[in-house]
Amino acid sequence: MGVISSLHRKGIGHQLLEMAKQVCQIEGIPFLQVKTVEAGHYPEYDLTNAFYQAEGFEPVEVFLGLWDPCNRCQQYILWLAKR
Repeated sequence: MGVISSLHRKGIGHQLLEMAKQVCQIEGIPFLQVKTVEAGHYPEYDLTNAFYQAEGFEPVEVFLGLWDPCNRCQQYILWLAKR
């Protein structure tokens, strides 16, 4: 999922996420997972990380070599069902 930067801060990402959560709940999928570039390297990805955390995603792991050494991958998870 991605939103063009000129449309950030207009609620579009939140609406897309809400729709994805509804589909997952209907299908019985217990969680959503996302991956983005780890915070602290690029300002635009710092905003992405902040968005996911504000939406309730929890950091799980940073993968050092999944993409390349300059783009460390941050994994987040959002539980939709009771654990």
